[in-house]
Amino acid sequence: MNLTIADKVAAIVSEVSLASRDRVTQDASLDDLGIESLDRVEIASEIEDMFGIATLDDEALVQIETVGDITRLVEKMVGEK
Repeated sequence: MNLTIADKVAAIVSEVSLASRDRVTQDASLDDLGIESLDRVEIASEIEDMFGIATLDDEALVQIETVGDITRLVEKMVGEK
């Protein structure tokens, strides 16, 4: 089974936040999932490792509000790779 980018991002967010996978939807707010600034850095690191891309700088980390925001950014970066 091939996982989509959205599936992979959601799995990373779920793992870092310790939120159940069913709570981690594309519309889910990072704040609602209890994700704090250090968690955002860890998510960025996991995404960079998984996809082989440099995704998020400090400014981008602050602007991301939902899981879908992360997914769209990763899709864009993977497409540019």
